Amino acid sequence: MNLQPGTQVVTTVDDPQLSEGSLGTVKTVYDDPVDGVDVAFGNRLFNILPGMLDPTDPATEK
Repeated sequence: MNLQPGTQVVTTVDDPQLSEGSLGTVKTVYDDPVDGVDVAFGNRLFNILPGMLDPTDPATEK
């Protein structure tokens, strides 16, 4: 998956602080995949491994 800042994503796993299916926007992509990506969910920023995210098409969101 090619994540870039501004890409809208959805989480694919459940986490105590962030439920599966949460919609967010990629803010920072690091060179090393194990460093994760910074994703904003509302006013909260999380560092998440790319394998826990799927891109979402905003045109299909309700």
